[in-house]
Amino acid sequence: MKLCIKSPERKMDFFVEMGAYNGEEFSNTLWLERKHNWTGLLIEANPDLCRQIDLLKRQAWRLCACISNNFKQTEFIQSGAIGGMASELDNDQMKTVETNQTISVPCFNMIEVMDKIGVQHIDYFSLDVEGSELIVLDSIRNELISGKIVVNIWSIEYRTWDGKQNIINKSFQKLKNLRDFFENIGGYVEHSQLNNEDGENRDGMALDVVFVRT
Repeated sequence: MKLCIKSPERKMDFFVEMGAYNGEEFSNTLWLERKHNWTGLLIEANPDLCRQIDLLKRQAWRLCACISNNFKQTEFIQSGAIGGMASELDNDQMKTVETNQTISVPCFNMIEVMDKIGVQHIDYFSLDVEGSELIVLDSIRNELISGKIVVNIWSIEYRTWDGKQNIINKSFQKLKNLRDFFENIGGYVEHSQLNNEDGENRDGMALDVVFVRT
């Protein structure tokens, strides 16, 4: 399977946004690109959303695929911002899915992707893949430990939402799993948790957690 990545024309500070949606709504990196001249890599598995990203002509690489060390392809539920790997969406998350339509999408090893574009240092990594976050992190565990890949700042979504409310016990468990991962690899501290303007930032209630390299 050939790895095809659309590339920008310049290199500045570098981000990765995995779960890029349409490249504009909910984007954690568009502001960095447009206001601060960053570039980066946008990863989105839904081909319909990838086409929308391309229309924006963002100054970033764009990969339309999933990231995994274990699969060459996977079944992906194509449901807008809530889409994800069919094997990783739990019953609560499935309540938010508008359709059960699945498509087969290619998967690539993250190291293969970063080697392809010649980047090993990531200033900011935004990870929002509807339940597959630890799969992605585990796929680069050894490289983060060895320093082959360096990430300065992570923001990772951990909330489990069923369409009406936060499933607090599941959100808390995901947060614990993320903390365990970063404690295990070493070299990071938890910086903060992020939420919407009127939301709480305490454990299990926030939307994202931020880890910073020491």
